[in-house]
Amino acid sequence: MRSFRNRSPLQILSLSFTLMVALALLAGCGLYGGLPASGPEAHTVGPGELTVPADAPTSASIYQVSLADFNTTELQPAWQKEFTDGVSVSVSPSGSYIAAFSYFGWGDWERIGVNVYDKAGGIVTDRIRWYKSTYRNGWVKWGSEDDALMLYMNNYQTDGRLYVYTANGKLQWSYFVDGSASAHMTAEGSRTALLNDTRGRLHILDSDGQRLALHYVEKGSSAQWSDNGERLLVMGEKQAIVFDRSGEKLLTAPLPEAEWLSLRLSPDGRLAAATTGSSDSRLYLFDLSSGDLASSHMLLPGGGNSVRFADGNEFLMVYDVGSSAGLALYALAEEPGLLWRRNVIPTAPGRVQETKAVWLALEDNRILAHYTESFSEDGEYMEDSWLLVFSAEGEPLSQMYLGQNVDLSVSADLAILATVTNNAIDRIGYVNNQLSTYLLDDILSTDTPD
Repeated sequence: MRSFRNRSPLQILSLSFTLMVALALLAGCGLYGGLPASGPEAHTVGPGELTVPADAPTSASIYQVSLADFNTTELQPAWQKEFTDGVSVSVSPSGSYIAAFSYFGWGDWERIGVNVYDKAGGIVTDRIRWYKSTYRNGWVKWGSEDDALMLYMNNYQTDGRLYVYTANGKLQWSYFVDGSASAHMTAEGSRTALLNDTRGRLHILDSDGQRLALHYVEKGSSAQWSDNGERLLVMGEKQAIVFDRSGEKLLTAPLPEAEWLSLRLSPDGRLAAATTGSSDSRLYLFDLSSGDLASSHMLLPGGGNSVRFADGNEFLMVYDVGSSAGLALYALAEEPGLLWRRNVIPTAPGRVQETKAVWLALEDNRILAHYTESFSEDGEYMEDSWLLVFSAEGEPLSQMYLGQNVDLSVSADLAILATVTNNAIDRIGYVNNQLSTYLLDDILSTDTPD
């Protein structure tokens, strides 16, 4: 794979222009016309305001941390539920509901489906069930609001269907898809983009599950709606396609040869961040008001280089940077550039590290990270999980061990954490997986280590 550093200025200009056309259309603006103001205090980013010189971080801004640098916190679960099979979990945006997807019952009575609990652990509904001969697997996640529970079921790689329920289990609508799929709902819930990964097709649905458009796309593509729900970006390995909310194709833009890993828009739609991997590991920042590539920043090869913007559009974090699961926080407004980077030292040699998710609560001076270390034990794949808490300045504060083979979900306000364990076998050989919920107020208020 060719490196950007070896490309000509014309090739780099082509890369910038290609992405800018797609991103400007996604934001709902003309390439040179600027973005409409969102209010009397709306701020239009000037063409030079985000121009960042090459990073020259000091030794104080980049350093390694180990788990011993964090205070150890042991939170007690607010409540727990046990499952006799694999389980996945999703917390609603407000934290009012927790949905658990699993098998329920025994023998001929075994069914696949979802239980919905309230934040106190009370059952809201346990009636979403199917025979396992009908469906074998799937996923569950909340849509844009608490009353839009999205459940996708399929029989291996065929005969799939997306269901949308209310929190109390009332079916709103369903839609058939022949294959495995992912779904993405707009912020106001009026549109859903359903990607059929098996067939390479995009279905755009309205609020009643009626299809508005069907398009062929690359298999394994990702999708993102703009915050106002007016534009949809579908990005594959070779091209980016922009659609409007009715499903009309606005642009098809070929992508330069690179390992594209992440593409995210800022909350106000004025900036876009794209990352690449392998030997081309970089962060690219685009200013949508001027049509400029504002800056690029070198990252480290070997990581996922995922991006998350903070609320307020003043900061963004690139996480899972390099092979040490690094976190890098960038300022976007005053004195833009890299603020700090933290690389994590593994607890034992030979473990593979990953930062799977981050949550930025900068108003509370806190950054949360889901950090994992995977290894092989007696021929079995195992993964240890921790919740790490940093200050906004990158200082290690506290760490909470979550267990082995853990998946998790967090409410939008970071008040509720739900975890599920999988492949947990008790002493007499029965599967004993657990759903646990935690209140995060204590861990967010943890004092700085002495």
